[in-house]
Amino acid sequence: MKIILCLIMLINLNLQPKQKELKVIVENSNYSWIGYGGARGGAKSFGVDNLALLLGFKYQTYSLIFRRYYNELLDNHINPLLQRFPSLRPFYNSSDKILYHPTLRMPIIRFGYADNEIDIYKFQGPSYPFIFVDEATQSTQEMLQFLKTSNRDPEGKIPTSAKMVLTANPGGVGHVFYKRIFIDKIYLDNERAE
Repeated sequence: MKIILCLIMLINLNLQPKQKELKVIVENSNYSWIGYGGARGGAKSFGVDNLALLLGFKYQTYSLIFRRYYNELLDNHINPLLQRFPSLRPFYNSSDKILYHPTLRMPIIRFGYADNEIDIYKFQGPSYPFIFVDEATQSTQEMLQFLKTSNRDPEGKIPTSAKMVLTANPGGVGHVFYKRIFIDKIYLDNERAE
């Protein structure tokens, strides 16, 4: 229990003002898709890691941190998180890419990627109350929409609806989709502003 309290304190201290705003939106809003943009080097990946860790401990729930390519997932999420919190290293299963809760032994973060569009289907089945897609504009609209089908909270562990957070910089195959939804706010078919 001591390690958990220590980690939560560290994470709260390390969140920057915009990351704290994101935390409030994730925990308190009814939005199910959340766009989180900013300049390169703006600590979006850092914020995603810390927020996923905090939410995993707080709600004893499972998050997916997704990046299109494995090397980017390793360099921007897995290695930095384990370097900042080396006490978590024994609870990380490198073959499954899952970080387990130190005392409950339940998964709290899965690190996922889909180098090819067809690889996205390996995410069919599991439920993730929180999905963080880092550099979402590198993924296609179809990949993002498929990931959303796994974004649910069947056990009712979180106080609001399941959330999918998409971080982004301009450019990439998903740029048009991201811009249409979060910047231009043009919704089609069954899409809603919520």
